[in-house]
Amino acid sequence: MDIVHATLCVALAARIHKTDAAVKSTAKRCAKKLSRLDRQIMFMIMNSKSPLATVEGCIIRLDMDVLALADD
Repeated sequence: MDIVHATLCVALAARIHKTDAAVKSTAKRCAKKLSRLDRQIMFMIMNSKSPLATVEGCIIRLDMDVLALADD
């Protein structure tokens, strides 16, 4: 798993469940599967006062090029 997959999982948990507990739980599970450098983002989400709001803020700031599936 890489950071893109983990971010997608957390974003889906936020969109589907819409609870802090679900987002925090997903971030925790994903952090275990990431490299040490990439874990910082998941820890930031888990340790925030409102994990759901943190993830929604991150999604808004994502560059659309990251989300594009076309090979350039």
